[in-house]
Amino acid sequence: MPISSCDDYRLKLDQQVTDAVAEGRELIARGDIVGALDRFIFAFEHSPKQSIRVGMAHLIVSLGRTHPPASDVVRKRRDEAQHFILDGAADSEVVLEWLALTRAIGDSERLLDVLGELEKRRILNDYVRESIVYASYEFYLCKKNYEALAIHFDSFGAKFLQSMVLFEVELLNLGRSSSSTYQISERVFIKDGTMLFELALGLRKDFQADEIAKRVFEHCSDFDTAKMLLDAAVRAERQDRISFLLKLARVQLSDSDYERLKQVAS
Repeated sequence: MPISSCDDYRLKLDQQVTDAVAEGRELIARGDIVGALDRFIFAFEHSPKQSIRVGMAHLIVSLGRTHPPASDVVRKRRDEAQHFILDGAADSEVVLEWLALTRAIGDSERLLDVLGELEKRRILNDYVRESIVYASYEFYLCKKNYEALAIHFDSFGAKFLQSMVLFEVELLNLGRSSSSTYQISERVFIKDGTMLFELALGLRKDFQADEIAKRVFEHCSDFDTAKMLLDAAVRAERQDRISFLLKLARVQLSDSDYERLKQVAS
């Protein structure tokens, strides 16, 4: 099948973007930050691939600390995507790019503001809502702003239960599924459980927090998981729950791991 003029243009543009990225990296090695930014901005503005645009956005913002106008290019594209979202005209690719660019800029506080605006306009669909809420999750946990996430606690709980079911499926299929698939599902389950545990403690939902910790321990009874839960309690400034975690660990961990955990907790 002959290559159409559109295909030919796309292939040439892909090559130009690839060359621009390579040239940008060479210029960084030479210490020419302004020249590198020019090449990365070209790749950012012309690549049809979202993964490359997002990667370039992070580089541009990082290098833009010494050349601030460069970051305006990323901010402009983010704002254009946000305009589509607020008009209810964005598809999934636009939403994902907006989220990624917003994080690259370091403006994650904007996420829940946009969510609130969409709710006011009554143009919020489930996909956009869940995408924004989950993208905001880690940011607000790091800020210890648990109240900002309170209204979405049930959604995070559903996500944790879903990851637990998927992990249980991998456990049952351990002899048939790949080890990498099992490990990925395990990491997701532990991460979701630890985050939800911290949020529950931060919101003083102690019953829910205890049940989450029990389920995480039942499935992953090792020192590293126990320490992650312990660290979550400390981040939430809920040292009063450490004794509960140690009781769970006493049943699940070996004597040596339990003693190690006690030392970490003291």
